[in-house]
Amino acid sequence: MQVTFLYTTAVLIWGSTWFAITFQLGPVAEEVSVAYRFGLASIALFAYAAISGRRTRIPLESYGYVVLLGILMYSGSYMMVYHATSYVTSGLVWSPSFSA
Repeated sequence: MQVTFLYTTAVLIWGSTWFAITFQLGPVAEEVSVAYRFGLASIALFAYAAISGRRTRIPLESYGYVVLLGILMYSGSYMMVYHATSYVTSGLVWSPSFSA
């Protein structure tokens, strides 16, 4: 049951991420939108860890790798997607600037 719940939750969240991007496009810079999004996600994850009693400590020598991973795999790639939506028409992300 728990595996099914976790899988379904991941699919729903990940599948709706492209829809959420449409609400973040606009007067705010793409970098700020990404910062808002990942800031909110990190607060939610730390809250979940605290509620479930999970340990969130990272060894001091691993902080550099964790920061690099966050920048390259998440923030960097999402900034590229946000910038690309201004230039490329996509069925995944709709922008009002694409309307005919």
